[in-house]
Amino acid sequence: MADYCGFVSLIQHVEVRSAAGRKLLQNTEFCVDPSIISLELTNTQRVISLLGDDANKKSINTLYQLFSDTKDIENTLLGLCNSKIMNDIELFEIKQFAFNAKKILEIILQMLDNKLFDCKYEIDFAISDFDEVIKILDPENTCVPTFYIYSAYSKTLQSLREQERQNKNEHELSVIQVRIFEIEQQIREELSRRLKQYSAKFLNALKTVAYIDLLFAK
Repeated sequence: MADYCGFVSLIQHVEVRSAAGRKLLQNTEFCVDPSIISLELTNTQRVISLLGDDANKKSINTLYQLFSDTKDIENTLLGLCNSKIMNDIELFEIKQFAFNAKKILEIILQMLDNKLFDCKYEIDFAISDFDEVIKILDPENTCVPTFYIYSAYSKTLQSLREQERQNKNEHELSVIQVRIFEIEQQIREELSRRLKQYSAKFLNALKTVAYIDLLFAK
């Protein structure tokens, strides 16, 4: 990539914290649209005002940490859009993003008097969407952004896991474990089906989190 007017050198010094934010920065093109330039200048000025207010210091430090903890899960979400059955790692990624994005957006809403930054695209999600996804992926209400196939998803699974812990017979244990695997896979399929309706909204939310990260890095 040619370094026109030092642009490449400049963006290398922009302290973007999230992987999605870095991708957005790298894919940013020169803009000549006056309306978009005006929008960006307005948003940048709002961020400068937030950064200059000592009352926001703790919230902004929390934001920076959340940006750093937010993974780029675009490929996972695209797979979900296309009805792919999510594995445990992908379900964890979605759950973690739901927790982080919700916190990021709540902080922004609090600092901007219940408003988000204006964007050149339509924001197509609500905080309640994150709550619904968290409910799906956190059936035991642990409020921890980790994931596994919880026994709370199925009484049959709960019973089989208890049998697995107690059974010493090798053959019976093998039969139980096969059945556990089958039920766990059925649960993954059901979770993926339920989550699919949120995939486009979460792609939109990922883009928004990346944009906010980039705004604070400018």
